[in-house]
Amino acid sequence: MNQGADVGVSEARPRGHPEEPCRNCSDPTRGEYCPTCGQRKVDVQVSVADLVRDLFEDQFGVERRTPATLFALLFRPGHLTREYLGGRIVRYIRPLKLYLVSSVVLFLLVGFFTMRGMDSIAEGYSGMQAGSANVRADPVAAQIQEGFRDAFGAGGVEAGRVIQPPAPGTAAPLPQAPVDTGASPAGDTVTVDAPVGSRLGDQAWFRDLTVNTGSAALDQRIRARVDRLGRMEPADAVRELLRTFLGYVPTLLFLLLPVFAGILKLLYIRTGTYYAEHFIFVLHTHAFVFGTFSLALVAAWAGLGLVAGLLQLWAGIYIFLALRRVYGQGHLKTAIKYWTLGWMYFWVLLLALVPVVILTLLVGG
Repeated sequence: MNQGADVGVSEARPRGHPEEPCRNCSDPTRGEYCPTCGQRKVDVQVSVADLVRDLFEDQFGVERRTPATLFALLFRPGHLTREYLGGRIVRYIRPLKLYLVSSVVLFLLVGFFTMRGMDSIAEGYSGMQAGSANVRADPVAAQIQEGFRDAFGAGGVEAGRVIQPPAPGTAAPLPQAPVDTGASPAGDTVTVDAPVGSRLGDQAWFRDLTVNTGSAALDQRIRARVDRLGRMEPADAVRELLRTFLGYVPTLLFLLLPVFAGILKLLYIRTGTYYAEHFIFVLHTHAFVFGTFSLALVAAWAGLGLVAGLLQLWAGIYIFLALRRVYGQGHLKTAIKYWTLGWMYFWVLLLALVPVVILTLLVGG
């Protein structure tokens, strides 16, 4: 009976070997992988260390492909794209996986260092002394106010902005009691029901911000958002805006990948290169830029400013060399298309950031 139980356990947890038939489709062909269904013949009775190793090998190709991929990605411009288009695929990490991993690493680092910087500003701001009428401005307060203005945008609705600051010298004195929302010719004034103190709503410039988008529903959403931010300390408000904004950027860049590939298609329309080939190039170059900027962030954090600067310089040179190697055109043509690509990339990204800023204003963190 015990023997039967042991057999049952053995059958429930089989140990696969290359000489055995595939346990998924029963194909008798010998080999590490089944030629019919592609399943790998692996042991499932393994230690935790083996399980972790297999996981990393399956997901990232750590043992075999990562060193070669990283070296080519960082130091051999255009090599990965040429290898992929030449049919030499399995020796390197796939382009999409490489892009996703490098993107995750970069934006984790960006979020980490951004929040650390905001914590430092918050610590400095906590030592400020508020007056009975106005909060005195010092460098820390100026940083917070400038950051908030950048996040919300400053100016009139004619420029497409939804938050309007008051004209210089027109700020009303700080209230000593709750003030209701009132209407003005420039739009609905956002006021904050809070006593004088250290909160963002206690700042005269913030209390007199106006909302006038032409849409009552949108105005209401933005006023509610601004009112919520006004009940926070300035550093906390800016931190929330940054966290929300940074949460959208990775998705935005991913959605723009086909657009950037389309730009390359237009620039190299006479070369006969397929759109999918441009897309592979875009994945590889973005993965490189993300990886390089990740290294630059770490270098700057470690006090190696020169190294960080050299990495950013290398990023610009790398893309030029990658274009030259992958598309095989001369230096002059490549330089012209390199400049055109950078100019178009900048404007596409800038325009795409507009809805991200609007979402940042409308959606809470």
